[in-house]
Amino acid sequence: MKRRSFAMIMAALIASASAMPSMAAAEDYLSGITLQGDEWLVMSSEQSRDGVHSMLALQPGGVGIGETRGDWISCTGIDDPTCSNPVAKKTILAWALLTDCTITDQEFCIESLKLSVGGQVLEEAKLIGSGDPRNNFEGNPKQNLLPGNSVPIYSTQTALNEAGNGNFAVMIRPSQFWDSAKGSFVTGDLEAAILPYFLNGEEGSGACLFTVGGVCARSTDFLAGTKIELTFRIPKSLGGWFSGRMKDPTISIAPLSAQANRIQITSEPVEVAALGLVKSKAAFTDVENMWQQNNGKWFANGGWATGANSWQPNIFPFIENYRPQVNDTAIGTNLVWKMRTIGSGGGSNCLADKSRVLGIVTTNALGYDIGSPEFRDGFLEYKVAGLHYMPNGKDLVIGTYDLIIESETARCLYGFTNAPVSATVTVVGTGDQNVASTVVSEKDGWLKLAAYGFTFSEKEIKVKLSQPLTKSLSEFSGSSKTLSAKQKNEVSALMKKVSSNPKFICTGTYVKPSDKAIALSRAKAVCNYAKGLDKNHSFFAQAKQTKAASYDGKVMVSSK
Repeated sequence: MKRRSFAMIMAALIASASAMPSMAAAEDYLSGITLQGDEWLVMSSEQSRDGVHSMLALQPGGVGIGETRGDWISCTGIDDPTCSNPVAKKTILAWALLTDCTITDQEFCIESLKLSVGGQVLEEAKLIGSGDPRNNFEGNPKQNLLPGNSVPIYSTQTALNEAGNGNFAVMIRPSQFWDSAKGSFVTGDLEAAILPYFLNGEEGSGACLFTVGGVCARSTDFLAGTKIELTFRIPKSLGGWFSGRMKDPTISIAPLSAQANRIQITSEPVEVAALGLVKSKAAFTDVENMWQQNNGKWFANGGWATGANSWQPNIFPFIENYRPQVNDTAIGTNLVWKMRTIGSGGGSNCLADKSRVLGIVTTNALGYDIGSPEFRDGFLEYKVAGLHYMPNGKDLVIGTYDLIIESETARCLYGFTNAPVSATVTVVGTGDQNVASTVVSEKDGWLKLAAYGFTFSEKEIKVKLSQPLTKSLSEFSGSSKTLSAKQKNEVSALMKKVSSNPKFICTGTYVKPSDKAIALSRAKAVCNYAKGLDKNHSFFAQAKQTKAASYDGKVMVSSK
């Protein structure tokens, strides 16, 4: 087992905690809140709650209105009698924080973290230690249980955070569940985050992310203009789709072994507006009490806080419920860098393969679909929601959306060839907006699109890809103007391939000027048949003279 001593560094970190500037806490949008009596803080934000730790526990089931959810039951290890019996294993959940590759023999680990600010060269962060152990547990290779580590912490010299230091924690946390059929744990999903922090031994706002030598590590923001490159190794079973809190991402995936992939993501953090309010617990509605039971609670600002994560299934009704209570205005904003695995959005088997990474969808929306974009009627559809106004109540919250999709997956969806692909993005909602967008790039097997500049309420982002296609139909017989069965099959097959293209052009070709009229009649017959199959196009028939005898009497069909 690899080992590294951090005693001297950790001692220096702890000793400097009392001298660490507290401006991050002072500037925090929660810093002016002190909960009193039965007041609760209700949140939906990327302000990280108390929970950057590993955990092996029995998970209570969700509840409905008027019901009380049970408690989580912690397990000291897989052999803990409370958690090792067959009944308990049905609800067991493992959160296993990964650690740095230099201090572990585990194949799944963090390879490197690099950061820069203001366009500077990326600086590789130095591993300086880890948070204090909290619910750590040993792994069990025979049962495929990953070890639960403390969160690793890193330091930079030039790429600082808003608190004025170079402290960053890296949380990469797979979730594992017990599979009774296999008699082992299976890795279901993964979440990852880069967390800028400062040490503060005094009571402050928000929750402690973790502790270092007993000193609270509190959240702070990235500086504007920060760029991040994270490289890590995860099980190949964690493929399919990723969602993220980042802007302008690039992704690289390479197989590391039969079990592991090496993933590298480079991007900027994104600004996310937060929902927050103080509300008397006695004033909670039945639905709000149900949400609190299912979403849990944590200690913050002298009392209890609760809220919904941006990716939870109930995030859209949660936002709509509290929107009028906060005047559609954010309490504050956070610069965030996060990602997580997500399920397939459905609509096509092309989106369901988990043996490889198919794409990543990122947005700064307060709430978003937990699945990948859904393929419906030729569109990739994705739902987002957010508050309309920034904290000053005047400036608008401006939305961002990035979609990186594996080129092979995009072509699978639409039946495209390897020819270039174009795209449009439409944001549908109150006051529909067309966002000008093209394929930003197609490089190294990835198709990249982006939409910026839209405002929020509850909206749906629709991406439509298209590719020009031209086909020459089989020859008409003699002077016939009627399509043969073979020609009809050719048109039907073509229409399926170009369902996303708006234009359909039928061109009858002729050599002799006297054949122009029959060429035009044939072109019209083809377009009319195509229109009968799918009216969602514009159709245009024309006749053109050609000098090539091989094209005489044919109809060329173009779609774009």
